[in-house]
Amino acid sequence: MHRFYRICRLDSRPFLNDWYALPSHNGSLEVLMKAAYANLEPHERIFCAWDRPSFTKEDKYAVEKLVPHVGGFKIGLEAMHMPIELGSSITVGHALRVHLQHFFPHLKIFWDIKGLDIENTMAGLAKSVSHLGVWGFTVHASARLESLKAAVRFAGKAQVIGVTVLTDTSDEECFDTYNEKVEDTVPHFAERFARAGGHALVSSPHELQLMNVGERQKLLRITPGVRLPGASTHDQKRVMTPGDAVAGGADFVVCGRDIFGSDDWVGNAERVAENIAAGQQAKARQYLAQRYI
Repeated sequence: MHRFYRICRLDSRPFLNDWYALPSHNGSLEVLMKAAYANLEPHERIFCAWDRPSFTKEDKYAVEKLVPHVGGFKIGLEAMHMPIELGSSITVGHALRVHLQHFFPHLKIFWDIKGLDIENTMAGLAKSVSHLGVWGFTVHASARLESLKAAVRFAGKAQVIGVTVLTDTSDEECFDTYNEKVEDTVPHFAERFARAGGHALVSSPHELQLMNVGERQKLLRITPGVRLPGASTHDQKRVMTPGDAVAGGADFVVCGRDIFGSDDWVGNAERVAENIAAGQQAKARQYLAQRYI
């Protein structure tokens, strides 16, 4: 008897948000998902991080110009909770989400809510977010296994994205919190999250090579903490260029300051995409060298 799963449509990239039930003979939804995202254009790998506390009329025009140059938007906690104007019940994050969904329905929206709670509350969170129509939402992969399973069970069509160790965390800080170094904590959380049925994983680019074994190798890989060559790392501690992250196995990169660091948002996004393209070429050359030489 075939097992049926939700899986991304493979024949047309603009419809990667559409889901269909397809039979899987080997029972691996994740492998098919990885295949769906294998041939993205460089700019389609960019999640633009909207952690800004405003969404003005000028921002709307700028966003509309930026959309063709990125693959999606990550909407962060500050934007989710900041009122769009004094006394309003509408927040910046929801205003941006509704605007993007209305005018650019093909765009992926990544709701970075970072859920971490008991099983019943995680289930309720997943139910609530599933009604927003976003591409995916984040939970902390450090949560109890049953809490993670509850989030996956009630996520609807949304991708459940597990956050491992935040990119501003040093080895010493990680050991102080989890009693393990980053290189041990990230794969531990990743493997548990994969067993819970999660779809994608967030880690710094430095941990990407630790994802190539076990159940975790099936997960999509999303990497914040990327910076263009020569750019300031600010509060990030484990960083890499977007191109190097993609060459190392990232399916998507999250960029905020590299795009919003100056008024030329489109030009900045194009530079990120060019760096990713170079990384993809390096990855292809490495693959061919290993396979045929």
